[in-house]
Formats: sequence, C-alpha cells, structure tokens
Amino acid sequence: MKVSALAATNRLLERWIIVILPVVLFAGFQASGALERYVPAVPFLFMYLTFVSSINVTKEQFAELRSKPWTIVILLALVHAATPWLSYGVLSVLYGRDNELMLGALLAMILPIGVTAIVWVTMSRGSTGIAIGMVTLDTLLSPLLLPLTLWLLLGTSVSIDAAGLIWGVVKLVVLPCLAGMLVGIWLRRKDRQTLRLSLGLSSKLTLYVIVLLNAAAMAASITQLAGEVVKLVLTVGGLMVMGYALSWAAMRAMKLGSGAEIALTYSGGVRNYTAGIVIAQLYFTPQAAIPVMIAMLLQHPLALFVHFLFSRLKQAGTRSASSASSTA
Repeated sequence: MKVSALAATNRLLERWIIVILPVVLFAGFQASGALERYVPAVPFLFMYLTFVSSINVTKEQFAELRSKPWTIVILLALVHAATPWLSYGVLSVLYGRDNELMLGALLAMILPIGVTAIVWVTMSRGSTGIAIGMVTLDTLLSPLLLPLTLWLLLGTSVSIDAAGLIWGVVKLVVLPCLAGMLVGIWLRRKDRQTLRLSLGLSSKLTLYVIVLLNAAAMAASITQLAGEVVKLVLTVGGLMVMGYALSWAAMRAMKLGSGAEIALTYSGGVRNYTAGIVIAQLYFTPQAAIPVMIAMLLQHPLALFVHFLFSRLKQAGTRSASSASSTA
C-alpha cells in the first residue's frame, strides 16, 4: 500500500472512531458465541497496541514537562488522588462498597492517561509535546499508582491480587511501552515512514479487534444487567465530566497558556480504557469490565465536546482581542 493511501486510511479510522466503535461493540455482542474462543488473545493484542502507540515518543517531548514540575505534580494528584476519591464517594452512595459495578467504575477513574489524549490535543491545537510526555510518564508510573490507589480506597473490602496486578500492569503496559520507544529510535534513524504508517494502521485495527472480543466476553453479563445500563452510563459519564472539569479548572487557575491548558485538560480527562478492560477481565470479573467499556464508548463523544468548548473559548478570546485593538 502506498504512503498516501496508508495515511488516508489512518485518518479515516481516526475520524470515524465515534461511529466505528459502537458498531464493533454491537457486532461483538451479537457474535459472542463464535468469538469467545479468541478472547484469550486480548492481552497479547493489547501489548502490541501499547508497543505501537509508544513508537513516536521521543526524549525531546519531555523537555516541556521538565520546565513545569509542579504542574506535573498537581495533575498527577488530580488524576490519581482527587478524582478517584471523589468518584469513590459517589460510587459508594450509588452502588455500595461490595459491588463489581462499583469496582469497575472506580477502576475506570484511576487508570493511567490514555494515548487518545494525544490525538485530541493535536486536533485542539494544544501542546502535543506535553501530552505525549504526560501519557508516557503516567504509563511508566502505573504499576505503582494503580494498585496503590485501589488499595488505599478499598482496603480489605475487595480481594485484590496486588502482586499479580502490579506484574500485569508492567507486562501489559510498561514493557511494551519501553520496547516501542526503543524501536521508535531505530525507525527515526532509518526514516522508515511506510513502516511507521503501517504500524499505525495496524494499531487502529488491533483496537477494534480488542473491543470486538471484549464485547463477546461481556455479552452474558450485559444481558443480566440490562436494567442497570442507563444508571451506569449516567454515573460513568458524570464522573468522566468531573475529571475534565477538575483538570481544566486547575490548569486555568495556574494560567499556563492555551497550549499547555489544552494538553493537561485532556490528560486529566482521558484514560487508557483499553488497558482497563483487559485488567478487569484478567484480575476481576466480566461485570467489572462493563463500566470501563461504557467509559471507552463515552470517551470520544466527550472529548469531541471538550474540543468544541476549547474552539469556542479561542473564538471568544480572538473577538475580545480584536475588540480591544479596534478600541485602542
């Protein structure tokens, strides 16, 4: 396939992901009987997805982060302390402590920052370097932060294989991420544009296969919980909006400038839900994966809404500047 065709196909799959994901999810539910035998392949597919997503990371992209150490600390505190604790309070009231749906929704709120944040930061003309740096840093910290946050919030009320969970995050997320960064260095030296585009296309197709197989694995649980779905969608969606709002308010108060504000707002709102689904399936129950799947489906519509809000803010700022200059 030619370079132009690869690039066009990549853009097409990115642009229409809001439509494609629900279609793939529905197909997984409908064909669950035929697809269940392939579900054990999901962890390996996710490792490949993480590997490919890390190829474009460079050390230069961490330069902007080094100049904003307190900003990093504040954002990580929001992502892994404030948002999880507030979410825990809401979920405890709505579902109680000993509930798999509560556990899954909480897991969705404490996952590391997702690679999708970079896509939306780029579309919103924010600082891509800051976004890539935050995603990579949070990914590398996730074996520590994810189990620790779960333990601090839930204590002994939920049985968690902490050692298994830590190794699972290292194996699924950290090692493929480091491998991808190393391969990325080699690709940049060789200028293998066609190979990079091919890997990018394969990563998007891999994401859809993961969603398809996870939908098949959760089909029976979804059927049993049909009456809870609307409540769950509203709850998970509300918590995701809260994550965006907290991050935006904190970054706006720090007066970082438009590029950094956009990058860090998306970093506070977007999570690695694909990792969350795999972790829930491996270390918890299929029911615990359902809220994470809902979060994955809501992720892009919410990110699009935030993109719209940033566009309106920029337009308002431009009109205000034009008005001030004409008055002067």
